[in-house]
Amino acid sequence: MEKKSTEEIKIPNWVKFTIGGLSGMGATLFVQPMDLIKTRMQLANASAAAGATRQTSVQVLQSVIKNEGMAALYNG
Repeated sequence: MEKKSTEEIKIPNWVKFTIGGLSGMGATLFVQPMDLIKTRMQLANASAAAGATRQTSVQVLQSVIKNEGMAALYNG
């Protein structure tokens, strides 16, 4: 039987830094559009109390892309 090594693999700090940075950028890439849609839905639901129809998140996404373009998902 072989002995299992208890030696840990040393990961260089620059690799950890790079992975952390890429993780943050990847998270922002997906979270920012969802936050914009959430905010637009909250504003739409506030006016829905006054009689307007409620929109789904897909409808809000389609509306933003159609009226303002894809780049608008990352505005603000």
